[in-house]
Amino acid sequence: MENFLTIGGKRYRQTITPVERNKRKVFISAGHGPNASGEEWGAYNPGVKISEYTLNLLGAHTTVDDLKEAPNLIPTFYDDPNTLWGTGKASQGHDIAIEVHHNAANGVAQGVEGWSHKTHGDPMDIKLLEFICAEISHEIGIPNRGVKQANFGFLSGAEAVEHHKDTNASGLIEFYFMDAENDRAKMLDMTKRAGHAMARGIIKFDEYMEKQK
Repeated sequence: MENFLTIGGKRYRQTITPVERNKRKVFISAGHGPNASGEEWGAYNPGVKISEYTLNLLGAHTTVDDLKEAPNLIPTFYDDPNTLWGTGKASQGHDIAIEVHHNAANGVAQGVEGWSHKTHGDPMDIKLLEFICAEISHEIGIPNRGVKQANFGFLSGAEAVEHHKDTNASGLIEFYFMDAENDRAKMLDMTKRAGHAMARGIIKFDEYMEKQK
């Protein structure tokens, strides 16, 4: 039997009918919080007076609002005022942890990227990020730059509290390059659509995990 959800204005076929089971706790945070400084200030678009944090907030809240409609997931939004590492540490006790970011480079590059921890990342992290990247790439029509690895602050914080178990997954997602000149006028729309797409990717990962049992 199939179940249908409406996520981001689109009717989405859920291939696993909701049943009585342990619901997965989903931790969603916005990178580069309100008190960020120095290297934690985030990406910058010189042509638009908008901070990366503002876009990260929009994307994270959009995802959380959508996931509230998913019967087998319990989403939580977390906004740490201090460090990316502290935010990762706060993900303790959650089954899925994702931090939203936006990228910047040379004003030309574009695409969605996922990041897992370089030292302690595992296949579940990569699978989660693959689902999310595929959904965002398709939704806003940008290249899928795939899943990469680095010891970023959020990821290191998550590892510090031994976040990982065989059924847990965490990662950092860069929605798109916010300094791409051709996309400056539509950043808010792109971020909101990417947030809807990330919710669909998380739901697909949840279904994937259930099929592994």
